[in-house]
Amino acid sequence: MNKSGSSPTSPIALTGDYDIERRGELAQLFRAAEPFIELFIDLQDVGYADSTLLSELALLRKHNPTSRIVLIGPPPQLLTILKLMAFDAVFEIDEHV
Repeated sequence: MNKSGSSPTSPIALTGDYDIERRGELAQLFRAAEPFIELFIDLQDVGYADSTLLSELALLRKHNPTSRIVLIGPPPQLLTILKLMAFDAVFEIDEHV
């Protein structure tokens, strides 16, 4: 990703469990992608996610209010949480991967 606001060539792939212990890692990963026009975040291999992931996604949206952000393939439990928290209103969610 360059600083001109272009899109990365491949999605950011998250794997494993995301809780408070990985907050710094998530923050650094998301900030490194900025600025962008569109960003794809692959969630297929996320095993567990608490409010840490949700908070970092919310901050990513706040910092990039007009950019397209697509969440790819969240596992069923995470998808339910994303929808309950109305993240589907502020992110595109591609459930079919």
